[in-house]
Amino acid sequence: MAQARVLRNDALILDAALDAASQDGWPGLALTAVARRTGLSLRPVANRFADRSELAAAVWRERAAPVLLTALEHALSTAGLIPGEASAAGFRTAMQHLARPDKALLAAIELLVMSGFDPILAAEVQQGVAAEVLGWCTPQRGRPTRAQAARRAYLLIVALGLVAVARRPGSEQVNLTEELDTLFMALQADASPQPLPKAYPQHLADDIPFNTGDPIHDALLTSVLRLVGTSGYDGATTARIARGAKVAEANIFLRHASKLDLFIDASARQHALGFPANAEFQQRLEEQHGAGITEAVMIREILRPEFSHQRAVYGEELRVSWHNDELLRKQEEQFQSFVEQQSAANPDWPSTLSAARVHVGLATGYGIGLLGILAPEAGSLPFDVVTIPLLDS
Repeated sequence: MAQARVLRNDALILDAALDAASQDGWPGLALTAVARRTGLSLRPVANRFADRSELAAAVWRERAAPVLLTALEHALSTAGLIPGEASAAGFRTAMQHLARPDKALLAAIELLVMSGFDPILAAEVQQGVAAEVLGWCTPQRGRPTRAQAARRAYLLIVALGLVAVARRPGSEQVNLTEELDTLFMALQADASPQPLPKAYPQHLADDIPFNTGDPIHDALLTSVLRLVGTSGYDGATTARIARGAKVAEANIFLRHASKLDLFIDASARQHALGFPANAEFQQRLEEQHGAGITEAVMIREILRPEFSHQRAVYGEELRVSWHNDELLRKQEEQFQSFVEQQSAANPDWPSTLSAARVHVGLATGYGIGLLGILAPEAGSLPFDVVTIPLLDS
């Protein structure tokens, strides 16, 4: 009876923790918060799990990771990239499941992002899903070939990214059929790798040059982004942010109502400067080499080890926005404003981007960062075998 009760409580705790991770994110995995969800006292939860990290690792292992792996395997098999029955219709179904994720998939991406800041969770991720993904994306004795591994890796980027951007306003109304059919055809193309040009996005390597006219404000903006990239948003306390800026903590609250308000301000300013710099870098490449080569170069460069901090910051911006409507709304407004400005200022910029194309494009951008957590080595793969047939057709 006692053993049955323990097993029953374990299932109850893990189910509640899965709900918490998908709905409230990392803060919702605090043991006291999970205990409230279960209706149990804190004691049985604390007796089973020493802290939030151990609970998160168990949720990943027992609830989230199996669902994520199954979904990724289904996408790869229906695309004909691993053994299985390949079909355009089956591929659409598999990818639509990722684009309209259930709570297990949402929790999986939450925990995947947080694994970059929690060693116990990171070890669990690396032992399971990361090892499987790395196997899919690593050429071994010609099987898969580098081109096959690149196709798999590109599909995983889009698949992971679709889950990540599923909470965008209006995403449930976006019809992805045409974009998914185009991707399916590109994955079937028998393209050979081409030499990619050397190009280094210096704007990703440098700190954002904030210039608000207030040196203390500039230092706080820089400090919060640096700290979020190394410790995550939840680990970036106002005391640590102030120490990083070498100012008193009170300076934060003289300028911002809360840590979240400071982070939203820093994120908005970062994007206001970063979006145009990135667009200019890509435009120069595209004028010389075409869209397909440019996309392949961008994936290679973003996956560079030295850009792991920048990937972490963008991943945290997205993750925090899943649980904060204000940040999510501001991110969406800023992106749409950027698209409109580029369309007005640059005749070569696509003036009529479909909602589906924008959505998949954003998914691809965020998916690169997620693949960077699981298989950063994939940056050496020849992604042009997909991007050229996908974008230059």
